[in-house]
Amino acid sequence: MRTLDCESIDSTYVSIEEILRIERPLLEEMLGNLDLEEACRRAGGKTGSEVLLEAVVKHARASPDFDKTCWFHFSRSHPRNSFSKGILPLREALPFVWGFLLMLLPEEFPLDAWYRFAKNPPSQPYRRKLNDPANWGSFALLPREAGLSCREFGTHDSLGVPEIVGDICSAFQEEHDFDLLRVYRENTRPCVVKFIGNKTSPGHVATALHYLYRHLHGARFAGDCRVDFDAKGEAITPEKIRKVEFL
Repeated sequence: MRTLDCESIDSTYVSIEEILRIERPLLEEMLGNLDLEEACRRAGGKTGSEVLLEAVVKHARASPDFDKTCWFHFSRSHPRNSFSKGILPLREALPFVWGFLLMLLPEEFPLDAWYRFAKNPPSQPYRRKLNDPANWGSFALLPREAGLSCREFGTHDSLGVPEIVGDICSAFQEEHDFDLLRVYRENTRPCVVKFIGNKTSPGHVATALHYLYRHLHGARFAGDCRVDFDAKGEAITPEKIRKVEFL
């Protein structure tokens, strides 16, 4: 079974070797000698990833087909969370989110006030996410480095706080003048959950090659060197999880 695993530069090279049957030294030589900017100009509208895939596949005379993809889900959670229930979409995860936030409240905070707040939090972003299936996830990325570079590209940094938790904490502070987000961050750590999925595409290999190309040329990670995954409201089951890493 051929699996694309972009956890690191080394694992990406191993994956490309298996998928395209091209050894790392030869691939490094090809990528090192290629002027991608010039090649894209000649290719007339093709992206860097597409140009790289076309060039490497032509040289290797191999198909970019493979069987499985490793994805990386970025979040923030209690360090004892083993994700034994898998990665849950928003609607399934919310009861656990609310239960955890409840445990973070000061002992003197009146429970009836909390339950009134939780029943109908005064947050438009919260309600939009809850009512729109497009926001339910679960979400993931490849390569792993893409999720570590979110701030650089202006996308939400889930390692800092999951969006739905930020929405709840912001509304709670506005209503009760208590910084629940600070307490949440003090009791959680950023984490990366690696899981395996059946969704594959030659475009994933193209992105992996672009990732290797930029690294080999000493360029910063770019926003177009990533692929997004959306489970569309389905859970990532526990047996698909390969690794839970707290940073």
